[in-house]
Amino acid sequence: MPSKTPVFITGLYRSGTTLLSRSLNANPKLFITFDNVHFMRFCYNKFEPLNSKNILNLINDVSERLLERNNIKIDKKAIISDIQNFKKVNYSIIYNSIMKNCFLKKKTKLIWGEKTNVAWGSIPNFLKMFPDGKCIFLLRDPRDVLCSFKKMTDNPWPNYLDSIFASLGAFQYAEFLKKKISKKNLFILKYENLVNEPEKNLKKICKFIGVNYDKEMINLNSFKDI
Repeated sequence: MPSKTPVFITGLYRSGTTLLSRSLNANPKLFITFDNVHFMRFCYNKFEPLNSKNILNLINDVSERLLERNNIKIDKKAIISDIQNFKKVNYSIIYNSIMKNCFLKKKTKLIWGEKTNVAWGSIPNFLKMFPDGKCIFLLRDPRDVLCSFKKMTDNPWPNYLDSIFASLGAFQYAEFLKKKISKKNLFILKYENLVNEPEKNLKKICKFIGVNYDKEMINLNSFKDI
Protein backbone atom coordinates (compact mmCIF):
# COMPACT_ATOMS: atom_id res chain seq x y z
CA MET A 1 0.00 0.00 0.00
CA PRO A 2 1.16 3.58 -0.59
CA SER A 3 2.84 5.24 2.36
CA LYS A 4 0.38 7.11 4.54
CA THR A 5 2.64 10.05 5.23
CA PRO A 6 5.15 10.67 2.45
CA VAL A 7 6.76 14.10 2.62
CA PHE A 8 7.09 16.65 -0.18
CA ILE A 9 9.37 19.68 0.34
CA THR A 10 9.43 22.63 -1.99
CA GLY A 11 10.28 26.31 -2.11
CA LEU A 12 12.30 28.74 -4.16
CA TYR A 13 15.99 28.11 -4.77
CA ARG A 14 18.24 29.61 -2.05
CA SER A 15 15.42 29.29 0.49
CA GLY A 16 16.74 26.49 2.67
CA THR A 17 15.05 23.48 1.07
CA THR A 18 18.29 21.50 0.88
CA LEU A 19 19.18 22.42 4.45
CA LEU A 20 15.79 21.21 5.67
CA SER A 21 15.92 18.00 3.60
CA ARG A 22 19.36 17.12 5.05
CA SER A 23 18.19 17.88 8.57
CA LEU A 24 15.07 15.72 8.23
CA ASN A 25 17.10 12.96 6.61
CA ALA A 26 19.14 12.76 9.82
CA ASN A 27 16.00 11.56 11.60
CA PRO A 28 16.14 7.76 12.02
CA LYS A 29 12.56 7.37 10.74
CA LEU A 30 12.87 9.50 7.61
CA PHE A 31 14.63 9.24 4.27
CA ILE A 32 14.42 12.52 2.37
CA THR A 33 15.93 12.75 -1.10
CA PHE A 34 16.91 15.88 -2.97
CA ASP A 35 17.67 16.62 -6.60
CA ASN A 36 17.30 13.10 -7.96
CA VAL A 37 13.92 11.39 -8.56
CA HIS A 38 11.79 14.53 -9.04
CA PHE A 39 8.70 12.44 -9.69
CA MET A 40 6.29 15.39 -9.67
CA ARG A 41 8.38 17.23 -12.26
CA PHE A 42 9.35 14.46 -14.67
CA CYS A 43 6.85 11.63 -14.17
CA TYR A 44 3.45 12.70 -12.86
CA ASN A 45 0.89 12.73 -15.73
CA LYS A 46 3.74 12.46 -18.26
CA PHE A 47 3.20 8.81 -19.22
CA GLU A 48 -0.42 8.66 -20.37
CA PRO A 49 -2.18 6.35 -20.86
CA LEU A 50 -0.81 4.55 -17.82
CA ASN A 51 -0.66 1.10 -19.46
CA SER A 52 1.99 -1.62 -19.04
CA LYS A 53 4.21 -0.18 -21.75
CA ASN A 54 4.18 3.34 -20.37
CA ILE A 55 4.65 2.15 -16.79
CA LEU A 56 7.80 0.37 -17.93
CA ASN A 57 8.86 3.50 -19.85
CA LEU A 58 8.40 5.56 -16.67
CA ILE A 59 10.50 3.18 -14.57
CA ASN A 60 13.20 3.04 -17.25
CA ASP A 61 13.24 6.82 -17.47
CA VAL A 62 13.72 7.18 -13.72
CA SER A 63 16.38 4.47 -13.73
CA GLU A 64 18.40 6.05 -16.53
CA ARG A 65 18.16 9.54 -15.05
CA LEU A 66 19.22 8.44 -11.56
CA LEU A 67 22.15 6.46 -12.93
CA GLU A 68 23.35 9.22 -15.24
CA ARG A 69 22.88 12.17 -12.90
CA ASN A 70 23.38 10.67 -9.44
CA ASN A 71 25.12 7.34 -10.02
CA ILE A 72 22.21 5.63 -8.24
CA LYS A 73 21.26 2.19 -9.54
CA ILE A 74 17.69 1.15 -8.79
CA ASP A 75 16.24 -2.36 -8.67
CA LYS A 76 13.75 -2.21 -11.53
CA LYS A 77 12.71 -5.84 -11.07
CA ALA A 78 11.77 -5.23 -7.43
CA ILE A 79 9.74 -2.16 -8.38
CA ILE A 80 7.91 -3.97 -11.18
CA SER A 81 7.25 -6.96 -8.92
CA ASP A 82 5.83 -4.64 -6.26
CA ILE A 83 3.56 -2.87 -8.75
CA GLN A 84 2.22 -6.16 -10.10
CA ASN A 85 0.55 -6.81 -6.74
CA PHE A 86 -2.05 -4.18 -7.62
CA LYS A 87 -4.97 -4.80 -9.99
CA LYS A 88 -5.12 -1.15 -11.03
CA VAL A 89 -1.90 0.85 -11.05
CA ASN A 90 -1.86 4.62 -10.63
CA TYR A 91 0.88 7.22 -10.17
CA SER A 92 0.79 7.04 -6.38
CA ILE A 93 1.52 3.29 -6.45
CA ILE A 94 4.42 3.76 -8.88
CA TYR A 95 5.82 6.75 -6.97
CA ASN A 96 5.61 4.96 -3.64
CA SER A 97 7.14 1.77 -5.04
CA ILE A 98 10.11 3.64 -6.55
CA MET A 99 10.80 5.58 -3.35
CA LYS A 100 10.26 2.60 -1.06
CA ASN A 101 12.46 0.21 -3.03
CA CYS A 102 15.20 2.77 -3.60
CA PHE A 103 15.43 4.51 -0.27
CA LEU A 104 13.65 2.66 2.55
CA LYS A 105 16.16 -0.18 2.71
CA LYS A 106 17.07 0.36 6.35
CA LYS A 107 14.48 -1.10 8.70
CA THR A 108 14.44 2.07 10.80
CA LYS A 109 13.54 4.25 7.82
CA LEU A 110 9.74 4.21 7.59
CA ILE A 111 8.75 7.39 5.75
CA TRP A 112 10.15 8.66 2.47
CA GLY A 113 10.18 12.22 1.26
CA GLU A 114 11.39 14.24 -1.66
CA LYS A 115 12.59 17.78 -2.12
CA THR A 116 11.96 19.54 -5.45
CA ASN A 117 12.51 23.27 -5.83
CA VAL A 118 10.03 25.60 -7.52
CA ALA A 119 7.36 22.89 -7.51
CA TRP A 120 4.75 24.40 -5.19
CA GLY A 121 2.20 24.03 -7.96
CA SER A 122 2.54 20.25 -7.52
CA ILE A 123 1.38 20.29 -3.89
CA PRO A 124 -2.35 19.80 -4.70
CA ASN A 125 -1.55 16.87 -7.03
CA PHE A 126 0.81 15.32 -4.48
CA LEU A 127 -2.01 15.39 -1.92
CA LYS A 128 -4.45 13.91 -4.44
CA MET A 129 -2.14 10.92 -4.65
CA PHE A 130 -1.43 10.83 -0.92
CA PRO A 131 -4.35 12.37 1.02
CA ASP A 132 -2.45 11.90 4.29
CA GLY A 133 0.80 13.23 2.84
CA LYS A 134 2.77 16.06 4.38
CA CYS A 135 3.89 19.06 2.34
CA ILE A 136 6.41 21.62 3.59
CA PHE A 137 6.68 24.92 1.74
CA LEU A 138 9.66 27.15 2.58
CA LEU A 139 9.63 30.91 2.15
CA ARG A 140 12.53 33.34 2.55
CA ASP A 141 12.90 37.12 2.46
CA PRO A 142 13.13 37.89 -1.29
CA ARG A 143 16.01 40.31 -0.70
CA ASP A 144 18.09 37.52 0.81
CA VAL A 145 17.07 35.14 -1.97
CA LEU A 146 18.32 37.68 -4.49
CA CYS A 147 21.63 38.25 -2.70
CA SER A 148 22.27 34.52 -2.34
CA PHE A 149 21.24 33.76 -5.91
CA LYS A 150 23.44 36.54 -7.29
CA LYS A 151 26.50 35.00 -5.60
CA MET A 152 26.02 31.56 -7.14
CA THR A 153 24.47 32.19 -10.55
CA ASP A 154 26.12 32.75 -13.91
CA ASN A 155 23.18 34.87 -15.01
CA PRO A 156 24.31 38.42 -15.87
CA TRP A 157 22.58 41.64 -14.91
CA PRO A 158 19.61 42.04 -15.00
CA ASN A 159 18.61 38.38 -15.48
CA TYR A 160 19.25 37.33 -11.88
CA LEU A 161 16.62 39.83 -10.74
CA ASP A 162 14.09 37.26 -11.92
CA SER A 163 14.43 35.72 -8.45
CA ILE A 164 12.37 38.63 -7.10
CA PHE A 165 9.44 37.74 -9.35
CA ALA A 166 9.85 34.06 -8.56
CA SER A 167 9.70 34.97 -4.86
CA LEU A 168 6.51 36.92 -5.47
CA GLY A 169 4.99 33.87 -7.15
CA ALA A 170 5.95 31.69 -4.19
CA PHE A 171 4.39 34.05 -1.65
CA GLN A 172 1.21 34.41 -3.69
CA TYR A 173 0.80 30.67 -4.10
CA ALA A 174 1.47 30.10 -0.41
CA GLU A 175 -1.44 32.41 0.39
CA PHE A 176 -3.61 30.49 -2.05
CA LEU A 177 -2.67 27.14 -0.51
CA LYS A 178 -3.33 28.34 3.03
CA LYS A 179 -6.98 28.86 2.07
CA LYS A 180 -7.32 25.54 0.21
CA ILE A 181 -5.31 22.97 2.15
CA SER A 182 -5.62 21.81 5.75
CA LYS A 183 -2.85 22.52 8.24
CA LYS A 184 -2.60 18.77 8.81
CA ASN A 185 -1.25 18.47 5.24
CA LEU A 186 0.59 21.76 4.72
CA PHE A 187 3.33 23.37 6.79
CA ILE A 188 4.51 26.78 5.60
CA LEU A 189 7.92 27.51 7.07
CA LYS A 190 9.96 30.70 7.09
CA TYR A 191 13.65 30.10 6.42
CA GLU A 192 14.53 32.77 8.97
CA ASN A 193 12.65 30.90 11.70
CA LEU A 194 14.39 27.65 10.79
CA VAL A 195 17.91 29.06 11.07
CA ASN A 196 17.24 31.30 14.08
CA GLU A 197 15.49 28.61 16.14
CA PRO A 198 16.30 25.29 14.44
CA GLU A 199 15.45 22.95 17.30
CA LYS A 200 12.14 24.63 18.06
CA ASN A 201 11.01 24.58 14.43
CA LEU A 202 12.29 21.08 13.69
CA LYS A 203 10.29 19.80 16.64
CA LYS A 204 7.20 21.42 15.11
CA ILE A 205 7.93 19.80 11.76
CA CYS A 206 8.49 16.38 13.34
CA LYS A 207 5.14 16.69 15.11
CA PHE A 208 3.55 17.69 11.81
CA ILE A 209 5.03 14.62 10.04
CA GLY A 210 4.30 12.31 12.97
CA VAL A 211 7.79 11.30 14.08
CA ASN A 212 9.83 11.98 17.20
CA TYR A 213 12.43 14.73 17.12
CA ASP A 214 16.04 13.54 17.16
CA LYS A 215 18.96 15.70 18.27
CA GLU A 216 21.01 14.49 15.28
CA MET A 217 18.77 16.68 13.14
CA ILE A 218 20.75 19.75 14.25
CA ASN A 219 24.14 18.02 14.10
CA LEU A 220 25.73 19.09 10.81
CA ASN A 221 28.18 16.19 11.02
CA SER A 222 25.29 13.74 10.71
CA PHE A 223 24.02 15.26 7.46
CA LYS A 224 24.36 13.05 4.37
CA ASP A 225 25.20 14.34 0.89
CA ILE A 226 25.81 17.82 2.25
